[in-house]
Amino acid sequence: SFSDGFKVTGLQLLRLEIRNSRGFSVSQVLAPKLESFCFTTHVSHIVELPELNLPSLDRATVLMVSYPYAGLYNELGWCSRVAVKFLQGLRNVKSLDLYFEDVNCTKKGGGSFTRIKPMIENEISRFTRLKTSRIRYYPCD
Repeated sequence: SFSDGFKVTGLQLLRLEIRNSRGFSVSQVLAPKLESFCFTTHVSHIVELPELNLPSLDRATVLMVSYPYAGLYNELGWCSRVAVKFLQGLRNVKSLDLYFEDVNCTKKGGGSFTRIKPMIENEISRFTRLKTSRIRYYPCD
């Protein structure tokens, strides 16, 4: 569960890559000097995303993959609640790449991530240090 996740603390850490998968989760990342952050997670295996404290972040790449039968959280708004909270922890980033992949999607405009586009884009519009961003939704963009 989320409360049992690992905490990553690196007071001098500059680069970090996390790949969440089944049976493994990170509940918090505290890295005040972190400049580069790469994060991958599978919606079907994780119901919470880490709390982030990254005030010096320059670059972030995030990949969220929704697998078939991801369950209740995916179907009833997991993405909107958790993804927006996670993005708030990236608010100091200068360059952001977001990739949302929904393997449940069979037709254009039909994916679960596609339904939360306005929320995601609204949250990112509040990032004051952001210089470049790219948001992609696959395959139903």
